[in-house]
Amino acid sequence: MAAHSNLLIDLIITMPWYILLARSFVKIQNRQRFSKSKVLLLGGIYEIGADGFAGPFLGLLWGDYLILNPFYWILIMTISFWQFILVYSSLVLPPVLILNETPTPP
Repeated sequence: MAAHSNLLIDLIITMPWYILLARSFVKIQNRQRFSKSKVLLLGGIYEIGADGFAGPFLGLLWGDYLILNPFYWILIMTISFWQFILVYSSLVLPPVLILNETPTPP
């Protein structure tokens, strides 16, 4: 779910969040190394919370009742979760691959 229909405005709105998210992830990954598979699964869980729950929950404020439909949750858990993993792999896998090549800090 995009923040705005205009791509440039969407990037201006979302990029600070993604930069902060990636920076935080690198700091955490530097302290405690997680495997690639664990990182991908955690990325999928994060995305279910961000786009799967928070977005539709905020939609309730504007009269969108999608989150109350049980079929929505079936779709999220059976299909969307796996797509979320693919989407977020581009954000979380490069730091994992780079940091796995460096020595673990003491």
